[in-house]
Order: sequence, then structure tokens, then C-alpha cells
Amino acid sequence: MVKNTGRTIGQTIETDEITNEAVTKAKLSAEGQDAIDKKHTQNTDSFLNAPSEFAVLLDSLDETTVKSLTTANDGKHHGFMVLTSFKVVTDTTAVTLKITYTDNGGNAQTITILNAVNEVVGDYTVNSVFVVADPNTVVSVKYTAGTANQVYPSVSLVEVGADA
Repeated sequence: MVKNTGRTIGQTIETDEITNEAVTKAKLSAEGQDAIDKKHTQNTDSFLNAPSEFAVLLDSLDETTVKSLTTANDGKHHGFMVLTSFKVVTDTTAVTLKITYTDNGGNAQTITILNAVNEVVGDYTVNSVFVVADPNTVVSVKYTAGTANQVYPSVSLVEVGADA
């Protein structure tokens, strides 16, 4: 509790006493906020440090692995959100987008999101895809452009969990 010396507005107010209860509450509040800030930072760092590639130029007509990662060799199945977008810069071109991985049954999988779809100049966001991959296997996001130097894909692979 802070006691006022009875001065009027505009004059200095002197503090006579702060109780132990107020100090304890202030410490607990600060510690609680520190814990919240630390957890927020960990979550943000986890997302920001996700394996990502931004605006990679597809400079050939070959299928290009824009981003891939190998799951941990821990005996667990790993869930990933695949987030991707791309930009077509000069002229309409065919775009192919595939995700390859080994599913939790040990089977090689290919998800074809776009198959030589003609896209006009512009920015495109692709719906996110969730995959569950076996341990110690590769998850890849691959693009193919029908015209070289026309497409700039961006990809993030975000692990969202593993089974026990």
C-alpha cells in the first residue's frame, strides 16, 4: 500500500511505505510475464526457424526440389504442414507442384497439387497440406515451370508434432 503525504496536485508525492504483499505481487506478476514472454519467444522462434525457402527462381524446365528435409530418426511418425506460394512474373506459364514423402505406413507418396496448370502473371497462395511421414525419411516440395525464369516459389515445412 502506498501512503500519500497529502500534497496537492502538481506537488511531489512521497512514498512512506510499500507493504511486503505489494512487493510479492509485483515479483509474481513480473515472473509470470517473463514465463509468458519466454514461451511466446520459443513458439515464434520455432515457426520463424522452420525450414523455409523464399522466392527461389526456377531457372530451368526441370523439376526442382525447392525445399526438403529428413525427419528425425527417432522411431516416431512426424506431422508437417506444407505451406507454399509462388509468383509468376512475366508471362503465363505452366506450373506443376508436388509433395513427396513416405507415409506412416512406409509407402512412398506423391501429392500433385498442380499438374501443368497455366497460371497468368500474379501471386498465388496454395492451400496448406498436412502430411504424416515415417522417421528418417525425406519430405520434399517440388516445382516445375513450363518456362524458365518465370516462377518464384516459396516453401515452408513446419513440423507440428510427432507420435509418442
